[in-house]
Amino acid sequence: MSVRALHHYDSIRLLSPCGRTAAGYRLYSETDLLRLQQILIGRELGLSLESIRRSLDDPKFGRRRALREQRGQLLRRAEHVAEMIRAIKEEASAIYRDAYAALQSGKRPGDPEDMDIAERHRFSIDRSFYPCSVKMHCGLAGLYERDKRFAEAIDQAGPGLTPFLSAAIRANALRAKAG
Repeated sequence: MSVRALHHYDSIRLLSPCGRTAAGYRLYSETDLLRLQQILIGRELGLSLESIRRSLDDPKFGRRRALREQRGQLLRRAEHVAEMIRAIKEEASAIYRDAYAALQSGKRPGDPEDMDIAERHRFSIDRSFYPCSVKMHCGLAGLYERDKRFAEAIDQAGPGLTPFLSAAIRANALRAKAG
C-alpha cells in the first residue's frame, strides 16, 4: 500500500487515520486496518472507490458477510485463472505434440504444415503472454537452441524437437516475409 494511496483515501474521506504522531505521521487503528482490507479487496474485485465507500458507510454493512462474499468471488476468480493456465498448458502441449509428430513422420521444417505449427506456436505466445512478432519469434527460436533449460523443456515432448521447432519457426518467418 503506497503512502500516496493512503493520502488519496484520506483526502476523499474513504479512510481517515484515527490520529497523528507528534511528527505528523498518520496513525491507523485496527478498525481502520479492517476498513483498508475491505477497500483493497473491493479494488481487487474491480469495484470503484465510490461503490466501496457506499457499502462501507452503509449502516447495514456486515463485515463478516461481506468477507464471505468476497472470499467466494476471489475463489471463483482463482478457479478461472487456474482454468486459463490449464488451457494455455494444454495448447502448448498440443502444439509440441503436433510438431513432434511431424518430426517423427519425416517432414522437413519448411513444409507448410510445419510452418503452420510454428505459426500456432507464435500466436499462442502472442495471445497468452506478450506480443510476439515473427522477428521476435525467430529470436526465441535461437534462445530455445542456446539455453539448455528451454531445450530440455521443449524436448520433453520428444527428443530432437527443439532444433526441429526452431527450424520451422525460421521457415515460417521466411514465408511471412515472402508473403
